[in-house]
Amino acid sequence: MKKYTKKLKLNILSSRLQDYRLYHYFIKRCLDYNTGDSQYEAFLGYLRDEITENFKNKNNKEKDKIIKEILTRERKRLDKLIRYNLRQIKEEWPKICPSFVDICEKKFDGCPFPEGKYTAIMTIWGRYPYIKSKKIIYFPAHKDWMLFVIIHELLHLVFFNFYTHYCKDIQLSKDNLWELSEVLDVLVMNEEPYLKWVKMQSQPYPAHRKNYELLLPFFKERKSMHSFIAEASKILNKQGSP
Repeated sequence: MKKYTKKLKLNILSSRLQDYRLYHYFIKRCLDYNTGDSQYEAFLGYLRDEITENFKNKNNKEKDKIIKEILTRERKRLDKLIRYNLRQIKEEWPKICPSFVDICEKKFDGCPFPEGKYTAIMTIWGRYPYIKSKKIIYFPAHKDWMLFVIIHELLHLVFFNFYTHYCKDIQLSKDNLWELSEVLDVLVMNEEPYLKWVKMQSQPYPAHRKNYELLLPFFKERKSMHSFIAEASKILNKQGSP
């Protein structure tokens, strides 16, 4: 068995049930982290207006029924597209996976790739979270963004594994750790061979742009990933939580 198949077994799938579960997971996360309406609205994506209108004066049971009905309709409408794009990414990913594992280990100071069974779930929703404890990531059904988001989300898991095991001497608050994970993802993806794979420049979210521009020079001059994270932590901790 090839090395990468032992370290990164990625099961790629998509279903109405997974979209339904993701809806409730994301709603709970918005409540837990008090992210406000903007994240929820972005999650709803092109279905935002319809769901917002249909939810008026409805209780939770009625809202749940509406979500199930909309998902049934949309999954049926998009069935051919989803099946085609799912087949495409299942063919494309194995060609990249061995190099992805090797490059990640090199970028992160030789830290072994976190082994395990990963799950990548294609969704019709507009946000693509990761569930770190379960090694689950989500990605869009849009063909131009599938590989980009899969790599982006996997890099989050690689970073958190590296920070946990190789950065025990570095202290970051929960908020600053998340901030650094978002900024670092963009920094890494704008280097080769990631650019070659995804065929587009990665851009930071508006909320992270300031720190992205601040940390970019240090990233370019880094001697190691550990040294960069150590320097970044000093800068972020000095600023306080985002």
